[in-house]
Amino acid sequence: MRAKSFPTVAKLIPNEPLKTGDLFRSYPIAKGSLDKEKRTVRVVVSTEMPVNRWFGKETLSHADGAIRMSRFKNGAAVLIEHDTDRHCGITKEAELVGNQFEATVRFARDSVGDFAMNRVSDDIYKFV
Repeated sequence: MRAKSFPTVAKLIPNEPLKTGDLFRSYPIAKGSLDKEKRTVRVVVSTEMPVNRWFGKETLSHADGAIRMSRFKNGAAVLIEHDTDRHCGITKEAELVGNQFEATVRFARDSVGDFAMNRVSDDIYKFV
């Protein structure tokens, strides 16, 4: 008797990006961390807290080497709603604090940076 053959994974999965919809997490901005003179604010970038997704629970790793810290320490772009046309600042400092990845963001001295900083100051933007 001949063994039954199965289609290869390549035939089952088209060579296209998986369409999942937007996947995001949000964290509260630290109250009182806005420094208007320096144009900075302290934010949580990520945690190891599990989040429910369509495929199950997602947990971001904060193990050594899991985060490219140099990117954040050298001025990673800070965007409004992931929109590259709304670049509002850069990261200035980044570090792991317990199971949280935190960064200090500096707002740009332009209309987009002013807009974002004012929204934080006025408690309109409460989460990142």
